[in-house]
Amino acid sequence: MPLDPYSITPNGSINRVKLMSAAGLPEAWHGQTIYQVMGRESLVKRISEAFPELANQVDPVRIFSEQYVAQNNPAAEAIADEMGLALGCLLLVLKQGEAANRDARPEWDDSYWTQWGSIQQVILGGGLMAGVLGRHMLAKAAHMLDGLLTLEIAKYPTALPLMGTARMANESHMPNWVFDFGGTNLKRARVLDGEGKVSGLAQMPSVFMPAFSETDEIFDFMVRAIADTIAKQYWSDETVFINVSIANYVQMGRLAPDMPYGRLRSLGEDSSEVFSEAVSQRAGHAVSILLVHDGTAAARAYAGATHTAVITIGTALGWGFPPPHDSLTPLDANFHIQSDK
Repeated sequence: MPLDPYSITPNGSINRVKLMSAAGLPEAWHGQTIYQVMGRESLVKRISEAFPELANQVDPVRIFSEQYVAQNNPAAEAIADEMGLALGCLLLVLKQGEAANRDARPEWDDSYWTQWGSIQQVILGGGLMAGVLGRHMLAKAAHMLDGLLTLEIAKYPTALPLMGTARMANESHMPNWVFDFGGTNLKRARVLDGEGKVSGLAQMPSVFMPAFSETDEIFDFMVRAIADTIAKQYWSDETVFINVSIANYVQMGRLAPDMPYGRLRSLGEDSSEVFSEAVSQRAGHAVSILLVHDGTAAARAYAGATHTAVITIGTALGWGFPPPHDSLTPLDANFHIQSDK
């Protein structure tokens, strides 16, 4: 099936891109997927092997980035260089579309490679890109690409899915709240309405996502998190509109089979409706929830940008292409993100 750049499916996942041919590609990575090389699990393993004292930390990546890489620890810089090298190799594979890389991804027809080949700018976001490690990765990848693509880190790298979902209408209404259920953290914010524009977000502290073994456990956690968060602000009898970015592909309101969130599809055909009913019941008033794939949401933060891809790097890699902006609520020229406790 040809690529629809604004309605992406699991078939388009870049996590499964195999590294077969790229300038500078280490032999040890040949044939591996980019997720195997760049995913959080792989990164944490390398960090723990080099720095055993970080092995039992809740968030070893943040400490590694803001202390070890920031202090120019040679072993830390070597790992950061590897991550930048992996990013550069991925972008070379996508941009150049060499035959070996195409052959390793038979589910992609020419429309995928043509789209990636047309990209001139890549905007990077996600937790890994938010600190010193991200800047190190950017410098390494940009040097490898040597002008083939323009790379930049987003102004708000960890908030792109929140920003994008805030621009999407929910039953013709601007959302009151936006949530982002990722692989590592839950992020949430109130949407600040500035006369028909999104003037900003009032972002609450992030919540670390626990591991869940059962579908009901993850569903109950999400319902409680949404309902209890919005309970902090008084609402009248009017419907509360909530857009939820989720680290899972979503098509026609239905979650694609994937882990961990794809398990929720067993609870009902229309996942947005299932959540709307459950959160409404817990909150005690009407709630309308719209579920959105996180990569799609992140790309909507840059709606209107042409020849551009948005890639987020955190637990895994998310991606999307910015659509035309005419169907989305504009961001105010002075858009800002403020803390909201």
